[in-house]
Amino acid sequence: MVREEKDMAENPGYENTHKFYEFTPEEVQQSWVKKMAIRKKLHSTPTVNGAFCDYEGKTISWNNVHQGESPLGLHQTMFYKCMERFTTPE
Repeated sequence: MVREEKDMAENPGYENTHKFYEFTPEEVQQSWVKKMAIRKKLHSTPTVNGAFCDYEGKTISWNNVHQGESPLGLHQTMFYKCMERFTTPE
């Protein structure tokens, strides 16, 4: 998670904040959209999966170090993992 800590320290809007717990649901959603945009900009690859699912060690997702539940959480923990394990490149 060294990469995430470095990214959080160097990019405003990507870091965690104590104000998160006082956000309205709309502000939580906006915060996640901003974080996902920053993540895509920092780690852009030819595929979206590369930016959001290619995490270090394949054990802890990038969004686990951020506050709240990511809108991509269910996708990363269920759908992506099922496709990764139960399909072939063909």
